[in-house]
Amino acid sequence: MKLQGDIGVKLRTDCKISVDGGKYRILSDRSIPSISIGPMIAMVLDILNSGYTINETIDILAKLMKSEREIIEKKLEAIIEITEPFIAMNNDFHLETNIDIKKYLKDIGIEKDTLEIIRKPFPAYLVFNLTDKCERRCIYCYEEAISIPKGKKVNAEIDVNRFRVLLKEAVDNGCSKFEIGGGDPFCICNIAEYLKVAMKSDMDFTISTKSFLSKGMCHEIREIGLKEIQISMDSHIEEIADMLMCSKNAYSEILETIKNLQDEKINIRLKMVVNKYNIEHIDKSIIFFGDKGIKDISFNLYGMSCGRHSKILYPTEKQIDIFESNILKLKNYINKSEMNLQYIPGMANEFYKRGNASLAYKTCMRGICASCTYSMTIRPNGDVVYCSFLSKHPDFVIGNILRESINSCWNSTKIKQLRNPERYRFKNTICYDCDLFDICKEKRCYLRSMVYKGTPYDIDPWCKYGDSNFHDY
Repeated sequence: MKLQGDIGVKLRTDCKISVDGGKYRILSDRSIPSISIGPMIAMVLDILNSGYTINETIDILAKLMKSEREIIEKKLEAIIEITEPFIAMNNDFHLETNIDIKKYLKDIGIEKDTLEIIRKPFPAYLVFNLTDKCERRCIYCYEEAISIPKGKKVNAEIDVNRFRVLLKEAVDNGCSKFEIGGGDPFCICNIAEYLKVAMKSDMDFTISTKSFLSKGMCHEIREIGLKEIQISMDSHIEEIADMLMCSKNAYSEILETIKNLQDEKINIRLKMVVNKYNIEHIDKSIIFFGDKGIKDISFNLYGMSCGRHSKILYPTEKQIDIFESNILKLKNYINKSEMNLQYIPGMANEFYKRGNASLAYKTCMRGICASCTYSMTIRPNGDVVYCSFLSKHPDFVIGNILRESINSCWNSTKIKQLRNPERYRFKNTICYDCDLFDICKEKRCYLRSMVYKGTPYDIDPWCKYGDSNFHDY
């Protein structure tokens, strides 16, 4: 749909925008998948849907964002490209309402009329990766966890007493949720002691595993009071599951773990990483695990990382179409079994489109980096990292909770330096003399640069001068 400044755009009559907890989607009565959208896109569609012309909408957004009309026009073109199946031309310019833009600002994460992300005064979510050891060696592990023999246990460098102190600081500062991760936390010899501290913290927390948990361990964690645990398993087919975990017998061991947990009445949330090798039978995996009594299932779509990353793991467009079709066919099974399937139809298509779209589209849709604005990730040695996907790069360590408080790390000057890197770091790259260097700071993705160039201090392949052949996502 080509933009014409003197006309408008509106949602089709069979479409609507839904919002739940700050998450927006466009729904349609037609047989097309819904899509998730950001609050900014929802706001733009609301403005257009109220009868404003394209030109008037550009003027409103340019004023709100304090940006040039040319930049806003390109962004609007990208938004219309994304939402084209749900919109139509509008020649009715009778404004139905005065748009209340303020209602979107909190979800967009902007204050007043600037586009700066609101940074929490203290992290709202903490990730404690207590170990980098794991019984498996998953081919997609972004942390590149170190594989150890089944049954071998290790000590955590963040001891139980320090863990208790950190959780108290978190509670005192309003943090309400944390995660115990790894590696695999059940490789820690005294993980039960950490769970006891976690249970007494009055905070919600999650813990996940791919380890074998004996009947005795499952009984112990039930006695501690743990009512739910996340199990990661990517397929109901033994050969594929073991191959993805690079671990013989992992499949049978995890199935036994599931039974042991269920015998102790511990709820299981199952998580799968969707990739080339399992995507075409995910629907059958859902039924397999659903029939075993698992009612909570969610997916992660495989994406790039600086760990064990391979382009061969990306599904093809045809595979994604098959996947989306198969998921929709499960509607009756999901409703009948009262399953909580945490997947929104169309999400995989969006993910694929994002990586394979034109460079102009990617440039317009680059989001502002949200690193260290909401959550904090802590490595096994106590290092606090700016980006969880670059956790092993020394330049991205902003502090250490073995020597400092959470608050001290959260207010580290290193964060400001990484959000606003100095030009000299990009010497001998196209970025060094680029006229957009200062503008690019907010939207530069260090991970994309690292995957593309092998260093975080080089061109972001999604920038205006990036690479149209870079399709990682």
